[in-house]
Amino acid sequence: MVKRTRKQKSVEAKMVESVIRDWWEKSLKNAQIKAGEILRSFEIYVFPKIGNLPHDETHLYVWLSLIEEVVKVKPTIGARSYVMPKPPIDGEYVGGLFL
Repeated sequence: MVKRTRKQKSVEAKMVESVIRDWWEKSLKNAQIKAGEILRSFEIYVFPKIGNLPHDETHLYVWLSLIEEVVKVKPTIGARSYVMPKPPIDGEYVGGLFL
């Protein structure tokens, strides 16, 4: 029964990419000057690595290690990740709302 419940939850789970795209659409698209560049950074550096993971199971340490990798390769992109408005990480996306 537990296995079945877990399987059902993973089928219904929102993936990191879809949550970030929703967040971008609702929070940044019309409010941020470089919103397109921010989304493009996610498309290049985040979505290929963790975009298909369930959002609720992607913990903060996963995000931090990913940002550290980006900072090593592209310091300006990594710095942008630290100063931009906070994306929905670690349980802040609840029922279609960003908290």
